[in-house]
Amino acid sequence: MPRGYGGHHRRGRLLPLAAAAAALLLLALLVLLPAAPPAGAGGPASLLRAAVAAHPSPEAYGRPCADHLALSLRRLRAALSSLESGDVPAALHLASASLQCQYDCSHLLSLPAFRSHPLTSHFLDSLAPRTLTAVSKPSSSAAATAFPARIRPDATVCKPNSGAKPCGYSTVQAAVDAATNYTAGHFVIAVAAGTYQENVVIPYEKTNILVVGEGIGATVITASRSVGIDRLGTYETATVAVIGDGFRARDITFENNAGAGAHQAVAFRSDSDRSVLENVEFRGHQDTLNDYDKERMDKASVHWHRFKKTSGVCPTSARCNSL
Repeated sequence: MPRGYGGHHRRGRLLPLAAAAAALLLLALLVLLPAAPPAGAGGPASLLRAAVAAHPSPEAYGRPCADHLALSLRRLRAALSSLESGDVPAALHLASASLQCQYDCSHLLSLPAFRSHPLTSHFLDSLAPRTLTAVSKPSSSAAATAFPARIRPDATVCKPNSGAKPCGYSTVQAAVDAATNYTAGHFVIAVAAGTYQENVVIPYEKTNILVVGEGIGATVITASRSVGIDRLGTYETATVAVIGDGFRARDITFENNAGAGAHQAVAFRSDSDRSVLENVEFRGHQDTLNDYDKERMDKASVHWHRFKKTSGVCPTSARCNSL
């Protein structure tokens, strides 16, 4: 046998064995490692769709939790629509608002976080670091463009036998109810001077409501619901509660006159997106203004005051929650 023949022969037999072992190792790795996700899977849009699918049904809960969840689901769907149209800052804002509503309900009932909660959080985490600086805040000129130069009312409100010109409604709520649902343009409600003792709710479907009074202290909407006397939750005590987006108010006073011993008693609560308040006043003792959508409300010349205390001004940049 020629020299070296045995070594070459052994190496020749080992090569197929090494190739077979490598193939088995590669097959094992392919089985053990998770498959690569298809393009787009697990991305922001997928997270939002999963959050919508996992969101609890509002009809399964009583009020006010049902109200929180209904608004949360609407905000999530709007966030998905904004994301798909390329408006990432709006999607972030709307998803964040939805997250707050989900928390409000679970916290109110002392429940664990809903399955949609971590999915919404993951969506926010997936985009926030890259887009945080791109989120626009209301400009100082927002109030100037929010009100038409010449206001022509679609509905008028006045007190019966007040000596004012004839008007269409005697309560602000009746005028709100008369507005077309989901209107794209302004629905202007002109409220004559007087004190209107009523609770007003502007629901989600009443968009772009514009309420104009005849001046702070002249046009007053007042009521007295409270936590201490009526045994309601803080959320339910609002004299005026706004959910419909695009709400605007000018030259008017919102008041909760429940008194100092009534504990939480909200004069004005806003869940509205893109709302503007110009030259308005809030009166109350505790939790006078509840602004649930702080970053998308422009407050120009907003006055607040607690009874028997000095009036003050809440500047546009301030966070005026729970005054």
